[in-house]
Amino acid sequence: MFVCHGDRDLTPDLHLHRLRDRLIARGVVPLKPLLWRWAYFRGLIGGHALQQCLATGLIRYRCLVFERTETQ
Repeated sequence: MFVCHGDRDLTPDLHLHRLRDRLIARGVVPLKPLLWRWAYFRGLIGGHALQQCLATGLIRYRCLVFERTETQ
């Protein structure tokens, strides 16, 4: 059995909306239908989607600390 000893939200420590992210949102995302075939641009588009989910609170990064307890 495991007992949770810590639960910390790491999401506020992320650097969202950097200049690079804003440029991707303005340049790459509108061209998604044209650029989707190249893996590099798929990564940029997916990263932008992740940034949007983090910014709106749909996804959170958490650090959970568990300790194993002996059961008999």
